[in-house]
Amino acid sequence: MIHERTNAYKREFSPTGIEDAFCLRKFYYRKILGLKPNRPPIAMNFGAAIHKGVEAFYSAKDTMSPEEVAIHAVQAFCEDWLTYGIQGDNIRNVSSGIIIMQNYCKYYKDDHAIVAPEFVESQQWISMPNGTHMLFKIDRVRIETGANIIVDTKTSSWPLTDFYFKGFDNNFQTSMYLYGINEIMGEGCDIIQIDGIKVPPPDDKSTTVSFARRSFTRTDLQKADAINTWCRVTDQIIAALEKYKDDEDALCACLYCNQTKCKEYSGCDYLPICKYGFKHPTVQVDFTREEIPKLKE
Repeated sequence: MIHERTNAYKREFSPTGIEDAFCLRKFYYRKILGLKPNRPPIAMNFGAAIHKGVEAFYSAKDTMSPEEVAIHAVQAFCEDWLTYGIQGDNIRNVSSGIIIMQNYCKYYKDDHAIVAPEFVESQQWISMPNGTHMLFKIDRVRIETGANIIVDTKTSSWPLTDFYFKGFDNNFQTSMYLYGINEIMGEGCDIIQIDGIKVPPPDDKSTTVSFARRSFTRTDLQKADAINTWCRVTDQIIAALEKYKDDEDALCACLYCNQTKCKEYSGCDYLPICKYGFKHPTVQVDFTREEIPKLKE
């Protein structure tokens, strides 16, 4: 599958990009300047390879024997992982991926849910109420009696506990997936299923579970809040791009830093630049800048 890209100058955004834009400065560095850290995104690549294995599992489970399905899923994971040309780290590597996929096939071998084939690991574009365009990726959509269920596969180094799943009660990204699918399929998709996969795979003596699934719904207020957030953030970015299209310094100042986001997770890749600028002598800037095509006059 070709991974399409968004371009804010063309009013194109994604749910993950808007989550970046909760700190507008981070969005500026990543989506406007096109800065990428010069190190392999191991967690993201590993998660993508696991997605490929899960996709292979669901595409083959009704036509192959369990043994053949496991081989097919493991092979899909390995082929995708090897395309990145990296060794990984002590928890994300080819060996742990093989174990995860073998165990996944055993654990879910009796999961015979009907899956909409057009939405398996697919990318979708829809128009939004404020004239922007949203690109979002769907892992799969389960077709149940009286309901359609969006499934989002997540690999996590966190234990798959109630605390981990609490973060999806009102998650912006999954709310936008729900909105997008309902725009495409019509109303009737009200449930989001998070398919959690523990990385690295727990050993036999561990009490940590390898896989867990939880389902979430959204109230009308939550749905409206997600759309309002999308429109507010994208309107602000578009207004800044139009007003300061010829003044990069003013654009950077307008897309300001939300300092409450600096310490989230393991910290922001762009903290040195954000704090000191590009030319400060003590900052080692190790980024590649890709060209973001701007609209012609």
